[in-house]
Amino acid sequence: MIFLKIRYFKTLFLVYFLLINLAFAQDISFNHVEVSKNEYFQEIPFKFIKNKIYVAVNIDNSEYQFLLDTGSPTMISKDLFNKLNPKIIAYTDITDVNKNKIDSACHFNLSQLKIGETEFRNIRCSYVQNPILDCKGIDGVLGSNLFCNSALQICFSRRMIMITNDSDKFKLKGKDKYYFKTPNNRSTPIINVKLRGIKGKSLFADFVFDTGYPFLISLSDEYSEVFKAKNILMDEMKVKGSSRYGFAGLEEESIQIKWTIPNFRINKLELDNVQVRSGKISIIGCQLIKYGDITIDYKNKNIAILPYNEIAIKQYDNLPVDFVIRDSKLFIGTVWKKDLGVSVGDQVLSINKNLCTNVNYCDLLFNTSIDNEKDIYLELKKVNGEIVTVELEKFNK
Repeated sequence: MIFLKIRYFKTLFLVYFLLINLAFAQDISFNHVEVSKNEYFQEIPFKFIKNKIYVAVNIDNSEYQFLLDTGSPTMISKDLFNKLNPKIIAYTDITDVNKNKIDSACHFNLSQLKIGETEFRNIRCSYVQNPILDCKGIDGVLGSNLFCNSALQICFSRRMIMITNDSDKFKLKGKDKYYFKTPNNRSTPIINVKLRGIKGKSLFADFVFDTGYPFLISLSDEYSEVFKAKNILMDEMKVKGSSRYGFAGLEEESIQIKWTIPNFRINKLELDNVQVRSGKISIIGCQLIKYGDITIDYKNKNIAILPYNEIAIKQYDNLPVDFVIRDSKLFIGTVWKKDLGVSVGDQVLSINKNLCTNVNYCDLLFNTSIDNEKDIYLELKKVNGEIVTVELEKFNK
């Protein structure tokens, strides 16, 4: 068996086909937070929209909606930043994976934030210009650093999260838990996963557990090369297209890849024939929560996954195309299957007779009108100007 380790860079994904690459400087500690009580156990409902978790919080007696993102530090939107006017304690550069500066972030201590009746104080928090936080209805991000002295349980079947100072309250057995690693200056979990290939060969690899990433698995180039050499990956689908956004806008067309991993295991959870995507870094994303209750004991650096007897939700998650936005219009960015009658560059005029005009990030983030539809009808304007209607069948894999 082979053991792999990752180089850690933060990737914050906008929606299931949009992302922004962030790499916060390593000279500031994000693990700075206090809790108003020594003993606490808080249970609170969450909304699950487009494979993302949203939680209601209270700041200065006003309610806000935050994204729960275990791969990110805690952040707030521009509007909330201007309203609170916090005292900035540091600035850091934001760099891409090649360490080129693309922006800067400011850091401060958020004086108070309540989740239910549990109050967190003096929270190390960040602000960076970010399209996802410009959307109405997203006021910030609850990052792993907020829970660095707590244990967090995500119960997808009940749409609840639980937060406590004492992980024993979750009544987990020792064999249910296993150790995870974190970067030096934050609490983002890095978990170890066992993968088995078609010829019985297996290896262990470290992945960032990032609930801000809406798919199940992303593989870096480094990992994919090793996995292919060990026959861990099969059914490679390689296409040229674009579906990702960075600080400079839509990335140029590039080769994008999907594979199938025959067997995938984390703790007690075991899945067969798992589809994975190529990406900047290797990630286990938010779709993991659909398969079982997940407990992250940040204080003791233990994680537990208690699988459901049946998958808590059965829906068709995957379209055979990815979309991109240009000049407030929706286009086909990537096509994952042949003979669909769809091409990269086709403009999407409507989806299931819903017009796609003046489209922006926020529409894509919250529009759930087709999420549970198996068959999708696209009205397209082809590159040559021809108007056609095509039917696409979503698949769940």
